[in-house]
Amino acid sequence: MLLIVVGYIIERPEFIDIALMYAVIAFIGTIIIAKYAERGELCLR
Repeated sequence: MLLIVVGYIIERPEFIDIALMYAVIAFIGTIIIAKYAERGELCLR
């Protein structure tokens, strides 16, 4: 969120893209960690 605000203030729209990609990567990482915690093994199938 802070990255989006800073990008808006200094008029750099690519910061919004970076922030969105960071959020997507963090979300996917959270899902992978939750699956690992539930199953005890890392199976990406």
